[in-house]
Amino acid sequence: IEFSLFYNYISDLILWQPVFNIWTPINLKENLARGIELNMSGLAKNSMFQIHYKASYSYTKSTIEKIAENESENLLHNQLAYVPFHNVSTNVSVSYKRISLSFISNFVGKRYTDASNLRELDAYFIGNVNFSYNIEASKFKINTFFKIDNIWNTNYQSVYLYPNPLRSYEIGFSLNFRKDS
Repeated sequence: IEFSLFYNYISDLILWQPVFNIWTPINLKENLARGIELNMSGLAKNSMFQIHYKASYSYTKSTIEKIAENESENLLHNQLAYVPFHNVSTNVSVSYKRISLSFISNFVGKRYTDASNLRELDAYFIGNVNFSYNIEASKFKINTFFKIDNIWNTNYQSVYLYPNPLRSYEIGFSLNFRKDS
C-alpha cells in the first residue's frame, strides 16, 4: 500500500487547449496542484493459480491562482481544463500455467473543458478484458492474445467533441526469439 500527498506550485504553466477548434498554447501565470494518491497491489497464489491485483485512487485539485493582464478574473481558482478531481483504476489478473485472464477498469470523474469551468464532460467508467496464452519452445516464445476494450460499450469523451470508440476487439500475437547461449 502506498499513500502520497502532493502540493505543486507551477509558474508560467503552458496549457494547450482548443480555441475555435485550433489547439493553442495558453500561459497560465500561476497554477497550484495538490491532492492525494492511494495505490494498492498484491499477489495471491497457490499451486495452480496466481492472482495479481492493483487498485489506485487519486484526488487532484489543480487551480489557476494568477492570470495574465488580458484575462478575466472569473478564471481565478478554477480547476484546470481536463484535470478530473477523481480517478480510480483497477486491474485483476488470474493466471493458470500459460493462460492469463485480466480485467481492467477505469473511472474518470467529471472534467471541465475550459478555464472558465462553464462546460464539463461527464464522468465515465470503462472496462477492458484481456485473454492471453503463451507458447514456449527452446528457441522462441509466442504470446497470443484477445482483447475486448470498452466492454460495456460506454459512450464517452476524453476531449470535448472527440468521442472515443465504443466496444472494440483485438486479436494478435508476438513472437520472441531467444539468443543461443
